[in-house]
Amino acid sequence: MLESPILKGFPVFDVDRVEVLRGPQGTLFGRDETRADGINFQELNVYNVGGTLEYDFGNGLTLQGGARYNDDSRDFTASRPVDTRPGFLGFGGPVAPVSTSVDANIVTWDASLVYAASDDINLFARAARGFRAPSIQGRLAFGRDISVAGQERAMSYEAGIKTTFLD
Repeated sequence: MLESPILKGFPVFDVDRVEVLRGPQGTLFGRDETRADGINFQELNVYNVGGTLEYDFGNGLTLQGGARYNDDSRDFTASRPVDTRPGFLGFGGPVAPVSTSVDANIVTWDASLVYAASDDINLFARAARGFRAPSIQGRLAFGRDISVAGQERAMSYEAGIKTTFLD
């Protein structure tokens, strides 16, 4: 059991799995209700390793570089065992367990060069490769399929001047 500083006095558990079962005569959800009950399970494994190096040339010029290896994998299963909504809606009815997996392995990096032109002025340039891991949306409330968003990569470049102003 974990203690939440936000919910002081309410215990917070590290829960691996929750299943909700309907009681006799609808005691859990009410009798003759229209509903769709979804269940999903996700296993996530993320591993990262990286580092940064910086070298000062001694003449006001500093070079900095870093790299990080990212390994991200997810396994996801979702189902809708109960759905009492009208079938003419086109998405109603129970859905048997549907599973999918995503994987991503990528090296991200950044490099920057800073030149201290004076005590008050720095010139800089930076390039970086970023990454967003793939994701899985298993909401089966209005559909019968799991949607997957693949990994995204981005390159960014910037250059400019930093100065002390109105000091």
